[in-house]
Amino acid sequence: MKYLIKDISNKKTWNKFVETVASESYFQSWEWGEVEMASGKTVWRLGIYEKVRVTNYLPRRPAGELRVENKNKTINKLIGVSQITKVKAKRGTFLYVRHGPVFKDWNNKIFAVWLEYLKDMARREGAVFIRISPLINPTYTTLLSEYSFRPAPIHSMDAEIVSVIDVLKSEVDLMKNMRKNTRNLIRKGLKMGIQIEKSSDISIFLKLYGETYSRHDFVPHQAVEDEFSIFSKQNKAVLLISRYEKTPIAAAIVSYFGNQAIYRHGASIKSSIPAAYVLQWEIIKRTKRRGLSYYNLFGIADTDRIDHPWWGLTLFKKGFGGETKKYLHAHDLPVSPWYWVNYLVETVRRIKRRY
Repeated sequence: MKYLIKDISNKKTWNKFVETVASESYFQSWEWGEVEMASGKTVWRLGIYEKVRVTNYLPRRPAGELRVENKNKTINKLIGVSQITKVKAKRGTFLYVRHGPVFKDWNNKIFAVWLEYLKDMARREGAVFIRISPLINPTYTTLLSEYSFRPAPIHSMDAEIVSVIDVLKSEVDLMKNMRKNTRNLIRKGLKMGIQIEKSSDISIFLKLYGETYSRHDFVPHQAVEDEFSIFSKQNKAVLLISRYEKTPIAAAIVSYFGNQAIYRHGASIKSSIPAAYVLQWEIIKRTKRRGLSYYNLFGIADTDRIDHPWWGLTLFKKGFGGETKKYLHAHDLPVSPWYWVNYLVETVRRIKRRY
C-alpha cells in the first residue's frame, strides 16, 4: 500500500506541518484540539503518509561510527493531517474536520484514501455525516462533488470569508489603506488618551462579552475561557483591554498561529468613545512587532445587506483596509439517511437568523 494513515502524538510535528502547509488553518492547530478536548469532545489527530523510496539514504549513526550507505531505503513522508472532532448534537452525531483536512497536494488519489478511512470511522462512531471545511479555493467544490459531498446548509462560518491585513507595510501605508472614518476615529481616540493594556484577567473580557452578545443578540462562543487559557500558556494568545479614564470600554482576545495574528474574540460596551478603533490599531502594531506577516480579522459577511446579522461587524472590520479572502464553504458527506434531519434543522435555522 502506497499510503499509510496513523495517529500523530507529537505536537511539534503536527504544528510544524500545519503552519508550513496551511498556516491560516487555526482550527487544525494542536492547541485548538486541546480546547475541544477540554469541553469533553473526542478528538483524533491523523496523519497520512506516503511511502517513498529514497536513494543514497544515509541513516544517522552514533558519533565515531562509519556511515553505511543504504541506497534503497523506504520512508514514510507526511503529506497530510486532519484533526477530527466528534460532535454530539440532538440533530445527529457527526465528525467535524474544521479547517481541514490539510494536504500538501490536493488530488483525487490522496483524498480518496483519506475519505475511505473517515467513512469507516464515521460508521464506527455512529455519525450520520462528515463535515469538512478546508481553507482552499472554492473551485474545489468540483472535486468534492465527485465524492458525493454537498455544500453544508449552515451559514458561512469558520472564517471562510475573512479580512486580512498585510502588516509588513509601513504604519503610514497601513493608515492610508484604511477607510477615512476609521483613520479619523483612531486619531481621535489617541488624542482622547485611550489606553491599551495587556491583561490576564479574563473576567474583564467576559463581563464586556456578556454585554456584547446581549446587545447584538448572537449566540456566544462556549469555550472562550478554555481557548484563552490553553493558547496563552503557549504564548499564543493575549488579552488586550481598551480603557478610557480607567473604565474598560472594549477588549479583544488575539491568538497567534503560523505567520498571523487572529482577532478571535471581541467585546465592548455601547459607547461613542472610539476605544475599539484604537484597540485594533494597537493589535496591528503589536503584530508587526512580533515579526508576523498578517493580521486576520477573521469572519465577515459576504454581502452588503444591512439586515445581515454581521453587517455592522463587517463594516467595522473592513474599515481597516484588509484584503477580503474567500475560501471553500463547508461541505457535508451524508453517511446515513438521518443526515436530512440535520439538513432541515440547519436550513430553517439559517433562514430564521437571516444569514
